[in-house]
Amino acid sequence: MGKNRTIWILLLVVFPVLCLCCAATAAFFMVRSMDWGGSWILGGRVAVTGQFNRALVVDGPVSLSVDVPVGDVTVEAGTSGQVTVTATKRAWGSTRNRAQEVLDGIDIGVDQTGNQVRVKVTGLSDVRNVSRSPQVDLVISVPSETASTLDVNVGRVLAAGLSGDLSVKVDVGEVTLNQVLPQELLEIKTRVANVEFTGALVPGAAYRLSSDVGRISMRVPADSAFSIDARSDIGNVDPGFVLSGRSAREGFLSKEVRGSVGENASASLYLRSRVGEISVRPER
Repeated sequence: MGKNRTIWILLLVVFPVLCLCCAATAAFFMVRSMDWGGSWILGGRVAVTGQFNRALVVDGPVSLSVDVPVGDVTVEAGTSGQVTVTATKRAWGSTRNRAQEVLDGIDIGVDQTGNQVRVKVTGLSDVRNVSRSPQVDLVISVPSETASTLDVNVGRVLAAGLSGDLSVKVDVGEVTLNQVLPQELLEIKTRVANVEFTGALVPGAAYRLSSDVGRISMRVPADSAFSIDARSDIGNVDPGFVLSGRSAREGFLSKEVRGSVGENASASLYLRSRVGEISVRPER
């Protein structure tokens, strides 16, 4: 009786998760094919592209907000006192005229209020009678001391060389962070995406990385000091460091690790994945 009950419990827990994984994986590869050069559903589509460039003068630390339904977003440290926005618009249709009509409906709004810059892409939703969703890829260069909020439904996000707080939300895609130094908070929230972080940790800063389905990987210097609270509902947790005050809990599918590394471990890592491995390892 007890054995049968255990089997039913496992089925009730594991089956929905497996369905979620399969659906998420299918969505990821479908979108990857659709948005990053693949060919699916229909062949012989006509593609058109358009370019957009804008340069803004700023004075002092910048606050950047980006909202893109479909497309890749790169935010990188550039020239002090200047924000540049370079966009590539892409649209597809059964004919060139139809593709151009879709492209013309895409709007890239760049608004500036003092040192606050907002980039918002519209015209990508509610596009009918096309075999492939239009997209806008952005490359934004900002002063290094820039606080950024990035919201992407489908696409890849890359942030590099920034020394300001960062908030990223991605539904389906990838998040890659290189040498990002938040003042107080770095927060990443994804649904179906791998998250990769490489660089030093800022003392006193909080790092909150979470993914519903996807791997979370952090590479930090070997002499880093930090506290860690990491949990994967389905997947391994590998801290990669010798932890003080370590506590670990392993369930049938889940793993949870808490502890601290080094002296004066004021940087804090809060890592969560519902389905996916979590690792924090020394840089090679």
